[in-house]
Amino acid sequence: MKQQFEKLKEKYPNLSDCMIFVKMVEGKKITKFELRKWFDKLVPRTDYQGTPKEEIISWLIKEIIKK
Repeated sequence: MKQQFEKLKEKYPNLSDCMIFVKMVEGKKITKFELRKWFDKLVPRTDYQGTPKEEIISWLIKEIIKK
């Protein structure tokens, strides 16, 4: 996952880490536990300041993972 994340960062240098993460998990079969784990490892807190992490995770589960 980390390698894929880094490749996407190179491909989309103008996107935030949070948006790179969204692109990475879109359409993937990933558990809620894995989603949380990789979000914590790959997306720095400074990238989503002002929005609670749980709000982002809930949105990812509902809108991105469940599609």
